[in-house]
Amino acid sequence: MAQSPRAATSPDDPVEFTANWARHLQANVPRYLSHLAGQPLRYLEIGVFEGRSMRWMFEHVLTHPDCGAIGFDAWGWEDGTLEKAEQNLAPYRGRIELVRGDSSVTLREPRIEPGTIDLAYIDGSHSALSVLTDSVLVWPLVAVGGTVIWDDYGWRRRLWKRSPKHERPDVAIDTFVMSLCGQAELIFRNYQVAVRKTATPPSPFQKGVEPTSGVLAPPHEPGR
Repeated sequence: MAQSPRAATSPDDPVEFTANWARHLQANVPRYLSHLAGQPLRYLEIGVFEGRSMRWMFEHVLTHPDCGAIGFDAWGWEDGTLEKAEQNLAPYRGRIELVRGDSSVTLREPRIEPGTIDLAYIDGSHSALSVLTDSVLVWPLVAVGGTVIWDDYGWRRRLWKRSPKHERPDVAIDTFVMSLCGQAELIFRNYQVAVRKTATPPSPFQKGVEPTSGVLAPPHEPGR
């Protein structure tokens, strides 16, 4: 399903991408989440960039006419990228909301009701603190039964294997996933990680509820 870094469909739909950072999503979703295709889903994406992964999701998963999406990106480090994303996503314009700004701020704004997101894809800033912050802010928005996918869990095995831990996504993903004991189940873990939300967190003051312990799954070294 992967496409070349530059792709164009027709003069009426002038699609152009300068990079293919969605190839792992394009491999994992058909393998592990094909049952989601054609369902009326609400999709959230952090790190839209040129819109490649979101467009692919609309073409292969978000095919139900009632599907909608909201995308977050800073769009500040390269001029014209937001406009390119809008162009690439033009066929789905009426079903997409794009939000520009720091996701640690924009995700706090009251535009999404808690528990209404069916599928979330986190691929924004790659520092551990940013990934952890995005994860904490996204989780309450996800419905029970919904899915969260993190990209670049295996990033350190490639360009950034010598980077300090605080600059790597895997540190934040492991920390967050291990904190979800009793609230989620692991779907897959390779270069990416995905979990399914199975319960809302209990109130720590609820009678009879003990603090959770243990982990969802032990830390894992992704394949080379």
